[in-house]
Amino acid sequence: MGVSYYVRPLTTEEKRDLVSDGFECTEKASGRLAKGSEILEALQEMHGFTVQRSSDSREMAIRSKDEAIGSWADLRVSKRLELDLETEFDFERGWPDVIVCFLWNLAKRTGPWVVMDDSGIPLVVTSEKTVATLLEEWENGELPDE
Repeated sequence: MGVSYYVRPLTTEEKRDLVSDGFECTEKASGRLAKGSEILEALQEMHGFTVQRSSDSREMAIRSKDEAIGSWADLRVSKRLELDLETEFDFERGWPDVIVCFLWNLAKRTGPWVVMDDSGIPLVVTSEKTVATLLEEWENGELPDE
């Protein structure tokens, strides 16, 4: 899959942008960027997946251990991953189920996240919903009427 994914914490500004673009957003805007240690913890909680880090820790390949499933995603951080510093990241490409699972794990530590693929339909990922529910919401999402 060659889709890029926009990923940002759900802040007050991000929520305002979603609402002004016509999307409903009832979640509390309490998200923040993740520290490197939180990114690594969220990756460790992804049971059934392996993670390979590049030598500079800027790219991480997340792969399913079950080759029959074949789900994967490529996570990129904006700068060298430092354990105690907040950092921006995105997914260059990958499967939605892997991306949502990672963001769900991360949301337990940092608050909600917004993810949007090339379709322009955002998903707010919170730890209060299940990964299955979040994936269904994203699959059934629609662009607002103009």
